[in-house]
Parts: sequence; structure tokens; C-alpha cells
Amino acid sequence: MTPLDLQLPSRSKAKVIFNSLYADRALAHLTEDVALIDLGNKVFIDVGWYPDRDPAGSYRITVYQEHWDKQLRKPIRSRDPRRVAEQIRKLATRFAKSPRRAKLTKPNKA
Repeated sequence: MTPLDLQLPSRSKAKVIFNSLYADRALAHLTEDVALIDLGNKVFIDVGWYPDRDPAGSYRITVYQEHWDKQLRKPIRSRDPRRVAEQIRKLATRFAKSPRRAKLTKPNKA
């Protein structure tokens, strides 16, 4: 099985560190370490499933700069892996150039 294509912006320096986001939600894929994207400006997008391997859980997408405790926006939660991939693309586009310009926003529920 192949992970979903995250389709990161081609003009950015974004790099996928790892990607285990699959279209199905098999328990083996529902871990706290689903995907990590380095946007090239000390900003990262982290995706995990919480609680780990709990079928009642959800994906959590977090954007942070340098350190986990320096989050740039509130986490986004979703149970739909395709929606998660879409949100990753949007966040990568928004934060790839200048994280300072992207203001803190309320989380989107999907």
C-alpha cells in the first residue's frame, strides 16, 4: 500500500521527512507518528493519530517553529485521511514562506 500523495507546493523548500498517511484507517497506521514535513524555514507540520491506535481517535495536525512548544496555530483535527492531506497542502502553502505573517487562527474541525 502506498501513502497518500501530499502534493506539497512545488515552489517551496518543503520536504517530507516521513509519511505514513494512508487512505484506509487500519489500526496499524493510526499512530502518533503519521507524517512530518519540514517546510525549510524551521517550520514543521506534524501529523499524528490520538490516542495512538484507538479507532475512536482522530488525526491531529500541528504546525510549529523550531520546537514543539512554539506552535504557530491551534491543531486541526480530522478523522478523514484525504482531508488531512488537503489540510497539509494548505498549511504548507501558508507557512512555507513566512511563518510570522500567518496569524494564529481557530482550528478547523473536519
